[in-house]
Amino acid sequence: MGASTTALAARSEQRALPRYPLEVPVRFTSDTLGFECEAELADFSEQGVFVRSDLLEPVGTRVTLRLSFDEGEPVQLEGAVVWATERGPKGPGMGILLFGTPQGYLRRLVDLVAELRARGLLSESTTKH
Repeated sequence: MGASTTALAARSEQRALPRYPLEVPVRFTSDTLGFECEAELADFSEQGVFVRSDLLEPVGTRVTLRLSFDEGEPVQLEGAVVWATERGPKGPGMGILLFGTPQGYLRRLVDLVAELRARGLLSESTTKH
């Protein structure tokens, strides 16, 4: 087992909260970027998100994410990159630990997942990795 595989296994074992698969557009920026990037949210939990992106920020970088849901106000999330991968099972991207998530963030995402599942547009799986 290589070092990166070991790190992935250890990270999976540390997670206690379920992750929900959800592929929606997200925009992000950071202190190191001078512009806003388009990416894709691939999954989320109460404490973090995986952002699929070819542009990877260094571990420790603070990022700001903006998600838009239907006609509602965009949700802005603050966090830090805790890991990044050029190649992974979900593609290139970054794991982001969220800071003080806004009230209602998780509820809005869970409701969106339920709606997409009801329409048959999303599988029933939730994961702990």
